[in-house]
Amino acid sequence: MKTKLKPIELPEIRLIEEVPLMFNGKVNRQGLLQEYETWRMNRECSNNLKSSDMVLQILRALAFTGLRFQDWQSLNIPAKQYTGAIALIQTISQVTGTSEHGIVKHLNESFYSLGGTSLNSILVILKLRLKGFQIGK
Repeated sequence: MKTKLKPIELPEIRLIEEVPLMFNGKVNRQGLLQEYETWRMNRECSNNLKSSDMVLQILRALAFTGLRFQDWQSLNIPAKQYTGAIALIQTISQVTGTSEHGIVKHLNESFYSLGGTSLNSILVILKLRLKGFQIGK
């Protein structure tokens, strides 16, 4: 396989102590991905710390895989809806365990395809109401 695939395409196996779960008992896939990314970056960094390209690559990966999304301006949200949209994305991220990047990347997807459930939707509404947003009439 090493002769036919690029190094990044080679499968890796990593044993973990326990599978991260969301509060509803489902596997937290974003949590697994973040654990893997952290492990991979630590491994690559320790293998080749002197390479400035490697450090740059790690910083880029950290910026993308982190839970917090920073580039809100790129979404072109109308000014009137800006605060509400950010609060909604952040709240969905907190409730479902999906990273803000994952939600932003799939803005046209349904709440349920982002890892939400009917119980999660109620929790999102309650949290948004506690933040002062009016949901429904």
